[in-house]
Amino acid sequence: MLYRIMVVDDEILIAEGVAQMVREMEGWELDVENAFSARQALELAQKRRFDLIVLDVQMPGMNGLEMLRALRGGDNRAQVIFLTAYSDYSYMREAMQLGAFDYVLKIDGLKALRESVRRALTEHERALDEMAGRLRGLSQSDGRMREAAVREAFFRDEAGDARFLVIAGVCVNAPFPGGVEQRRAEIFLETSLCELLGAAAYSEPMGDGASLWLIRLAAETPPPGVEESIAQAAELAEKETGLIFNFSVGRACVARAEIAAAYARLVGRARISEREPVVLGESPDALLRADSPGDLLSTLKKYVRAHLGGDLSLSALAGILHVNASYLSRLFSRGCGQTLTEYVTDERMRAACALLRDTQWQIQEIAARVGFDSASYFTNVFRRRLGISPQKYREDARGGRRR
Repeated sequence: MLYRIMVVDDEILIAEGVAQMVREMEGWELDVENAFSARQALELAQKRRFDLIVLDVQMPGMNGLEMLRALRGGDNRAQVIFLTAYSDYSYMREAMQLGAFDYVLKIDGLKALRESVRRALTEHERALDEMAGRLRGLSQSDGRMREAAVREAFFRDEAGDARFLVIAGVCVNAPFPGGVEQRRAEIFLETSLCELLGAAAYSEPMGDGASLWLIRLAAETPPPGVEESIAQAAELAEKETGLIFNFSVGRACVARAEIAAAYARLVGRARISEREPVVLGESPDALLRADSPGDLLSTLKKYVRAHLGGDLSLSALAGILHVNASYLSRLFSRGCGQTLTEYVTDERMRAACALLRDTQWQIQEIAARVGFDSASYFTNVFRRRLGISPQKYREDARGGRRR
């Protein structure tokens, strides 16, 4: 299961160093992003779901404690580890009162932080297992003995302003498509979505192994991280029932009268043969639609090469391609023999080498052109990948000793 982590520190070298340390942790599938201010972090948290946030206390504009209060006020349940140079007990006490998972001093080093992150992820896995057990009981007790009553309750809307996020689902490995086992798995999934999204969910068989899924919302657009929440629910269902579902998710919430048309647009895209949970978004851009995993990887590589200076995090790329991040991560590793993060770094280094050889631009400008916020961090990555500094590479290339 993919866990999404954000590292927040106004000192770029520290933020990038911590993020790299977390990426290198073994035993988990991790998507790690950086933010360099509390306000930038809050903006990211409004767009994407994070499971864990590593957060500096003292930052200009808004400090880490103020940011955590804002997160909790918005019902954000991400675990938070404070990383700080301050050992003031009052900071620690307030952090714990706000529900922080841990408080790590920078002087204790990366080993202490790594252990804290490991404990936070282990706790998160335990909480998911507990949730799966609770959902198992709920879904089994329902048994869908009251299908008509459940449907009536879901669609009851006295104000008449409810909107519905339409999702098409297809079970790809049910022994009897649309049979009892699939329906039990669908009820488990439905209950999982209610828990993960904090919203009413409803599913209805549509024949031939396909099903209509609805999330009742009051907004015109889906909440941030909805596709990853659906992917998480699908992975829990696979673990619990052994059945694998692929989903295609609408990009906007619709009125009840528009549900059938929205489902018809989505169901064909959900009928793919991948034997692992896949969540596809409804792409508004035909150029980003892919008919096969190979097409998707080809489109992804072209996009990366054309946008080296932009946000090429796993989360951002998954959003652009309208697939869930966990599927994209596994697909890329399986199809390309390296992680997506490694590929992006390789392409950025390749472009940086060309700019060092062929232009007079300063190192800082080249760093920005290939997607680095800090020239110092760019230099560290360049030296780690090529065994030489950018300046030395430039000197050798111009001297004819490096090609």
